[in-house]
Amino acid sequence: EFRRVLFRSCDIAHLLRLGFRVFAIEYVRKAIEELDQENGFGLQFDADESVFRTADGRLLIYNGDMYECPIEKWGPFECVWDRASFCAVDYDLRPKYADVMRRSVMDSSGRQVAFRYLLETFNCDRAVFAGPPRAVSMEDIREYFGGWARHEMLEVTALPDKHLMRKAMKMTPAACLVSFFTPK
Repeated sequence: EFRRVLFRSCDIAHLLRLGFRVFAIEYVRKAIEELDQENGFGLQFDADESVFRTADGRLLIYNGDMYECPIEKWGPFECVWDRASFCAVDYDLRPKYADVMRRSVMDSSGRQVAFRYLLETFNCDRAVFAGPPRAVSMEDIREYFGGWARHEMLEVTALPDKHLMRKAMKMTPAACLVSFFTPK
């Protein structure tokens, strides 16, 4: 049985090799075309649905604004892997982002499916480094995900001094956070 995975910024080819069905959202068409060229997916574009898809239907990439994506049409998703996309979102758009992700794990009756959601982010002092990427604190995680998901912090790792992000942030202390969510 294939599981449907919604992803934001992760390795699609690897997930397909593992047997998953993958749904992705990408605003930039050129990025989708480059992904296709690099991996030989043979993507075809369906203009009516604004979706690129493989011939076998195991990979679908919605091309457009994620806030306008009819996510309920493609879900619900049992697995979500968000590799730092939440860090790219402007602070004022985070409520909309979290709402799309919440709806992605709901069935047609409005109930959560038995989902697993992996979120990779980073945190630092926002007063020193405003981003992008933008910091995600524990308070942010509680505010945007706590109302609909159980949270477990899997890992907190300090970025070493030599890390490119630390240099870009003028050596502001920072940490990578790996969160895991399940239904509440």
